[in-house]
Amino acid sequence: MLLVPALAGAKDPARYVRARGDRFEVVVNGAARPMFIRGINLGAAPPGHFPGEFAITRSDYRRWLAFARTIRANAIRVYALHPPEFYQALKDDNDAHPSDPIWLFQEVWTELPAKNDFWDPGFGKEFEAEIRSAVDAIHGKAVLAPRPGHAAGRYTADVSPYLAGWLLGREWEPYAVRVTQEAHPAMTKFQGSYFAVDGGTAMECWLGRELDFAASYEAKRYGMAHAVSFVNWPTLDPMRHPTEAERGGKPAEHDEDAYSVNPSQVRLLKGPWPLSKTLGYFSNYHVYPYYPDFMNLDPGYAHYRDKHGACNYAGYLADLKAHTKGLPLLIGEFGVPTSRGVAHLQPQGLNHGGMSEEEQGKADVRLLEDLQATGCAGGLLFSLFDEWFKVNWLVARGEEPRERDPLWHNLLDPEENYGLLGFDPPSTVRVDGSTQDWSGVAPYASAPDGALLRSLYVTSDQNRLYLRVDLAPEALPIIGIAMDVLDPARGDHRLPKPLRATWSRGAEYMLLLDPG
Repeated sequence: MLLVPALAGAKDPARYVRARGDRFEVVVNGAARPMFIRGINLGAAPPGHFPGEFAITRSDYRRWLAFARTIRANAIRVYALHPPEFYQALKDDNDAHPSDPIWLFQEVWTELPAKNDFWDPGFGKEFEAEIRSAVDAIHGKAVLAPRPGHAAGRYTADVSPYLAGWLLGREWEPYAVRVTQEAHPAMTKFQGSYFAVDGGTAMECWLGRELDFAASYEAKRYGMAHAVSFVNWPTLDPMRHPTEAERGGKPAEHDEDAYSVNPSQVRLLKGPWPLSKTLGYFSNYHVYPYYPDFMNLDPGYAHYRDKHGACNYAGYLADLKAHTKGLPLLIGEFGVPTSRGVAHLQPQGLNHGGMSEEEQGKADVRLLEDLQATGCAGGLLFSLFDEWFKVNWLVARGEEPRERDPLWHNLLDPEENYGLLGFDPPSTVRVDGSTQDWSGVAPYASAPDGALLRSLYVTSDQNRLYLRVDLAPEALPIIGIAMDVLDPARGDHRLPKPLRATWSRGAEYMLLLDPG
């Protein structure tokens, strides 16, 4: 028999969101209606800062919440506790729109365990302390002391009436899942007050325990319950993907199909208990259209069609939904970036970069429509604004030292260019052929009188490097500008044809201007 402590203060709120069947529902005075989640992800790092610095102001939050309304978002997701200013701004905004609130998905993020074993007692204690702090803060009952990388302050805004769900964890690295499961091969069951696991893995049992802890703590402390889930991604989906190469040998550290963490192995126990109407469980995956490779290489997905034609992304979503029957499937991240660099290609052009802002908008709409058409419960677009601290493998070597990465915007980096909002600085100069904007810039290099190339000017802002070349009248020579950005001893000392020149420094890049 399951014994759950009675909660004297427990009662159903007048308006709340719950997870039921394959969808989310809004319940108002006992009457439920379906709600498809159209949400946005909000990061914590404006330009010049890393996430743990929490440099966003209350006026920023207010402005961005107003923007979320203009794009008809009905939900917002944060990855960790933000400072108290965010929750006060959210409460103020929703109190001003009582019939149309922006619902909150609150994540409790974590680092990996020191030795990659999630059942390490010290790690579990730390993670559950983070859960308690998040629950207390959401209910406006927390005073958090400053800690490096964590939000702090006095949390007095109770936004629990606007909470749609809890998200626990992160995109789990497969090598950490492997360590956990190899360390506890006999662990297949977990029994809690609200959640249980039967026939699962050690990782699934640990997640069941943490989901149960979060639900139990909120129920006992505040007499309330909300839907809960854990963060997941296609690398750990429950399907087998024949185009992944690792078979028969030891999986690589970041193998994309070696291990599974299946949300269907964790089940929400049936009541009755006082909060059974509001407590819920849903699955949450971050799914982008261009990665992992199996999404676009597995032959079955290429045959799936959405209203625009063939669509591997929709095919994968349909497959994923078929493996999560009975649970709402929330796509916690989706989207495409507008970077000049392209890190991954996708058969329908939904690439990891290389898009204009208009193309990005159309692609994001298509992805959202695919979520709805394949039976997902909704999605959270990534992201509200560009994040300059991010780095992608495509350009990682050019973004060193890493501590300076947030200080400039790399237009080539896909990870820095997902945002619907940008932080473009006022241009230092306008590229229009006029020299008026250059009045305060001294020549970088000058040539003797009579030379075809008279002078070179160089300036920059946080986005771009600007070059101005002054030529002799009527001169249109081939111009080569060699750039040494790493080490004078490295790179090429012979410049390519048609220049036939040498340079004492080693050049990594060459800008060739050929009028012919």
